[in-house]
Amino acid sequence: AFLDNHQLSSTNNKFTLSQKNGILSAQTCRVIIRLTHSVLFKITMKHKVVQQEVGDIMGGKVIEFPEITAYHDGVTEGKIEAILNSIKGIMSNLGKTAEEAMDILNVPKEDYPKYKSML
Repeated sequence: AFLDNHQLSSTNNKFTLSQKNGILSAQTCRVIIRLTHSVLFKITMKHKVVQQEVGDIMGGKVIEFPEITAYHDGVTEGKIEAILNSIKGIMSNLGKTAEEAMDILNVPKEDYPKYKSML
């Protein structure tokens, strides 16, 4: 909960927390994961099976977080929505056809039917 509103930053290999809009950067997340992995490795040094399973989880081989899946789904939906809005804007503002608009936007030709069906 504490890290929800703070960000980890590195200066001379020392890590400090600073508040930044309640969002952790990708670099901060990597540092936290790396440090967590290191701590768990040391805790489980005498338990090879546990150590292997923790390594698999930390390496992303075993666990998939619903929050991450939902985030990626949202990003994908947002990109599709942005492309559709751009196609509509080009069509209405420039008087172009859907195909011309998608060409202007460099939409891959194989995606034309998908976007046309959504217009």
